[in-house]
Amino acid sequence: DDVPPGLYDFNRKLGAHSGLKELGMPEDGIAVIVEQVMNKPYWNPRPMDRGGITDLLKRVWTGDPPQIDADQ
Repeated sequence: DDVPPGLYDFNRKLGAHSGLKELGMPEDGIAVIVEQVMNKPYWNPRPMDRGGITDLLKRVWTGDPPQIDADQ
């Protein structure tokens, strides 16, 4: 019923990489991406938030499971 967690679990069972770290991205790349996003904003249903983008990328970098935002 919950697609993001289901896909995450499916990928883990397949042995797929679960984070950008495993794909070779250095941790300091998070700050680089955040700067690029903040310097070239694009339409998004939510306002761009440096802290939120950083937190999201940290979770993606480490390969943490997706978090479902109840406010959506």
